Amino acid sequence: MFRLGRAVFNTPFEAGPEAPRRRAGLGPRFNAPSCDACHNGAGRGDPPRDGSAPTQGVVHAALSSPGGVATNRPLRVESVVGGSDARAIVRWIETIGGYADRRPYSLRRPELELRDADPALGRLHAAGLRMANPLVGLGLLEAVPDATLAALADPHDRDGDGISGRVHRVRTIAGRYGVGRFGWKAAHATLLDQTTVALAIEMGVASRWRRPPEDAAPEIDDELVHALVAFQRSTRLPDAAGRRAAGETPARPASAAVARGERLFHEYRCAGCHVPQLATGAVEDAPWLANRVVPAYTDLLLHDLGPGLAAPVGEGDATATEWRTAPLWGLGLARSDRPRTFLHDGRARSVEEAILWHGGEAALSRHRFLHAAADDRAALLVFLDSL
Repeated sequence: MFRLGRAVFNTPFEAGPEAPRRRAGLGPRFNAPSCDACHNGAGRGDPPRDGSAPTQGVVHAALSSPGGVATNRPLRVESVVGGSDARAIVRWIETIGGYADRRPYSLRRPELELRDADPALGRLHAAGLRMANPLVGLGLLEAVPDATLAALADPHDRDGDGISGRVHRVRTIAGRYGVGRFGWKAAHATLLDQTTVALAIEMGVASRWRRPPEDAAPEIDDELVHALVAFQRSTRLPDAAGRRAAGETPARPASAAVARGERLFHEYRCAGCHVPQLATGAVEDAPWLANRVVPAYTDLLLHDLGPGLAAPVGEGDATATEWRTAPLWGLGLARSDRPRTFLHDGRARSVEEAILWHGGEAALSRHRFLHAAADDRAALLVFLDSL
């Protein structure tokens, strides 16, 4: 199933009556023909260059409903025949800032222009970009019990630490409510939910569970959907995280800079959201995932990161400024043959820039980083790169 799922992940779907049965169903509106087209090498997507269209992410737009309330809608920017939902062009806006020691830094944010929007969509107010997430350790994240995540939540900040993460309760395709843990807004509780949504929206491929508006019948076999889930469940962890998950000692002792950075990671309260490790529970259909350490550096909760990172509109019960805590494992393995980018829209060109964009519940952590000595900042970044 893993090998079959990997093949489905990497092979483009096709449109038209001549398409092979197991690859048929692309479109009529879509964003990419294959999973790998966005999650290249099962990694994170690349943001577009200035003045170009996004090709490895999703454009989320705020549209007016009949009652005048703005709702979230992922747009499909490609089509087999006829028009797409809209075309998007990204412009990058630079701003300059400085640390307390007067060392300057530059940050950027995207502005999206939508063109040729389908009038049937309704009134478009604003749009934002969501880049493809890396597919690291998803099976372990899925196997963390809902109760574990609920126990980490503190929505009313009763302990007074300024951090008030909360679970995003979502309805699954099985008809039950669970704790969302996948996607930038933790909008999906299971890999089956996330996979079938991606098939329907990103590729326009209808499954038994979810169908695009244009499709009346399923187009992909259940076996292929379950194979895609099996592949994502079993992607291997980065070496350092894999050793921790298996209870093994590191391949080599941590350097002084890594140890110093880890201490600062806790001092700056980064671990208040990026919890160093979780644990899985019982997993009947995948016993190899049961009772494992999950050194993902996340609580998988929603946190308010302030207006600087706000989306055009919320998603589900998540507000515009709330985001799921991104897992940090594998940061050091972000591919070096192209620029490393982070955060939901790829605006951060380094881990350093990602930290500087944090606000809201993370404002104090950002403040401490801004006012830290240069060698302390460097040590923290070395530690994060070791994950």
